[in-house]
Amino acid sequence: FLAAPTLCFQLEYPRTEKIRKMFILKRIGELLLGGIFITVVALQFHIPLMNSSLDYFQRRSFLNLIETVIRLTIPSLYMWLVGFFCFFHCWFNLTAELLRYGDRQFYLEWWNCRDLNEYWRLWNLPVHNWFIRHVYNPLLKRGISKAFAMNIVFLVSAILHEYLISFSIQYISFWAFTAMMMQVPIMLGQRFADKYVKILLLF
Repeated sequence: FLAAPTLCFQLEYPRTEKIRKMFILKRIGELLLGGIFITVVALQFHIPLMNSSLDYFQRRSFLNLIETVIRLTIPSLYMWLVGFFCFFHCWFNLTAELLRYGDRQFYLEWWNCRDLNEYWRLWNLPVHNWFIRHVYNPLLKRGISKAFAMNIVFLVSAILHEYLISFSIQYISFWAFTAMMMQVPIMLGQRFADKYVKILLLF
């Protein structure tokens, strides 16, 4: 996944005719600028705020902690967006160009999503395609309903998220697992609310 922009193995992939050197240089430049931006934001905002929050924890100053979280939202959003751009656009296109990999659809317009269900289908296509091919479609072929198959996909995804995060930091907390599994009731609630609103609009 880090060396090639796909998780699905197949014998043949779409290929480009040649490697474009200027395209590679542009992606490298964008990676460097993105890395500098994330470093500056972390040094300017995150580290000072996180250091001050330790004192708030010791004094149990919950109002100050809430204020710290609020002040972290905007720089965290900027870091996440730039990190997404660096990884899914710059890095994937860079490795794809070096390998002459022709399929460059790594994400779709997730920023225009109306709900979480649509977001999870659009923001990370390499992982989404892997789940569709190796988990979701095989379950449907076995006669399992779409709703239950979706729950199993999120269960597998939650286990993998917990494995990657917990074992990389050598600490199991189940926060990643819980966060992923919480998406299911939220999506069901959004679907119910959307249907309820449409019924109200008919009247």
